[in-house]
Amino acid sequence: MIEKESEVDSNIKMPKKIKGLAPSLREKKRYLKIKIHVVDSTKLFVSKPMSLVISKLKEILGVFDSAQAGIVPVKHFFKSNTQVIRVSAKSVDKVKAALLFITEIGTQKVILQSLKVSGQVNKVMEE
Repeated sequence: MIEKESEVDSNIKMPKKIKGLAPSLREKKRYLKIKIHVVDSTKLFVSKPMSLVISKLKEILGVFDSAQAGIVPVKHFFKSNTQVIRVSAKSVDKVKAALLFITEIGTQKVILQSLKVSGQVNKVMEE
C-alpha cells in the first residue's frame, strides 16, 4: 500500500513556481503628499476626505488615465489636513494637474496643494 502511494506521488507533476517580474520591468511608483486648504474655515468637516479626493481625481482623469495612474491612498493626517497617495511615476504630472481642478470636497470649498513627491514613503511622511 505504501509503495503504491509513492508511485502515485512520483507520477504527479507539481506546477513550477511562477517567477516574479524583474525590478527593471516593474512599474515605478511615486508617493505624493497633498495639503488640503479649507477656504471657509480651518477644519475639514468630511468623514472620509481621502476617498472623496481620490474619487474626484478619478472623475477628472477619466477611466484610462486613472487606471494608468494607479492612484492608491496611503495615509491621511487629520491634524495637518495632509494626505499621502501612491501614483505611478509616469503620471505624477497628470495627477498634480488634476489636483488644481478639485475645488470642493463634500460641501466645503478647498484648494489642494502638492507638497512633496518621492519614491519612498518615509521621505514623504517626514515633517
